[in-house]
Amino acid sequence: MGLRSCSASLFFFLMILCAGCGSGEKVPPLVAVEGVVLDQAGQPLDIVSVMFLPDPEQENFGQPSIGQTDENGKFVLFYDGDKNRPGAAIGKNRVILKDVKAIRTSRDKDPMPRRFHKKYVTASTTDLSFNIAEGDGQSFEIKVDDSDN
Repeated sequence: MGLRSCSASLFFFLMILCAGCGSGEKVPPLVAVEGVVLDQAGQPLDIVSVMFLPDPEQENFGQPSIGQTDENGKFVLFYDGDKNRPGAAIGKNRVILKDVKAIRTSRDKDPMPRRFHKKYVTASTTDLSFNIAEGDGQSFEIKVDDSDN
C-alpha cells in the first residue's frame, strides 16, 4: 500500500470516526435571557459570572446557561457557554453567581473582598431562582445581598 492510499484510508477512517462523535446531547427548548446584576444599593456589578442551572428537583434537566456581566452589570446567557446557542432552558432554574473580580489565589497579599454574600456561589446554598417561560425572551434583575460575605 502506497503512502497516498494509506493517507486516503486514514482520512476516510477519521471522517467516519468523527461522524459518530457527536455528543448526542439533546438540547432542550431555549429562551433568550438577559439581565442585570445589582448590589444592595442598586449599583451594577461588573465581572460577575452568572449561571442559570436547570433545577432537576423541578423536573428541569439540561446544561447550565452562562454569561458574564459587563461594566453596566448587564449579562446575556448562552446555553452550555456556547455563543452559538443563546438562551436558557425553559422551566425553573437555580442561579449561581461568582465574583470573578474578587477570585482569590494563594499569592494574593491584599485580595479584593467579595462584593456579595457567598451563599450565591453554589446551587445548594443559593436562594436565587427564576422560572423561564416560553416566549420571545426574558429579562431579569438580580439584586444581591452583601451581608455576611
